Amino acid sequence: MVPATALVPVPDSLPLDVAAAMPEQWQTAFQLLFVVGGLPLEPAGEPETVLVYAAGSGVGTAVLQLLRMTGRHAIAVAGRADKLAMAESLGARLAVNYKDDEEWHGEPERAAARRCRRGADDSAGAPMTAALGATRPPPPPPASAQ
Repeated sequence: MVPATALVPVPDSLPLDVAAAMPEQWQTAFQLLFVVGGLPLEPAGEPETVLVYAAGSGVGTAVLQLLRMTGRHAIAVAGRADKLAMAESLGARLAVNYKDDEEWHGEPERAAARRCRRGADDSAGAPMTAALGATRPPPPPPASAQ
């Protein structure tokens, strides 16, 4: 039996399968930003900009909203105009169609580094190690090297 405090009412207009998936999307978005990505819950100083791949996906749209709620900026990347329009409506400062924007072909990590101060979220699961390395500030040197 589930306690009543753990339940959320679902509007009649929302299909149950969609309602069931929503917590998973938001939990994944939160973990990508604040656990894996290492962003503090409350930013200090100038707002950070985060590159969001698959910005039109369920996780991507949750990421955009979490960034906006925590005072950060987003660059949204998607492959369709309708997804980019949705990303902008959710607060993305810049929306890039990776299929049409030549700068994103072949060297997305360099394009990311030019447009983004910190981090990348790729909620679609493709490897973004290069983009993360290009957009994050370098780690401090080991204590033995100082």
